[in-house]
Amino acid sequence: MHDLPGEAEARTEAIKLARSLRETRPQLIGKKYAIFVIDEDGAAVCSVPLDVVS
Repeated sequence: MHDLPGEAEARTEAIKLARSLRETRPQLIGKKYAIFVIDEDGAAVCSVPLDVVS
């Protein structure tokens, strides 16, 4: 878990993490995994599917 200053920064970090996982754990591709970003109240901000990010 990471605390970031805003939603845009959180989405950017989620995309970086998804790309990293695609490279280091290719077995996860095609299994509908995603990175979910939530705010401090636990509300969903965005999700980044591993299958879509490149």
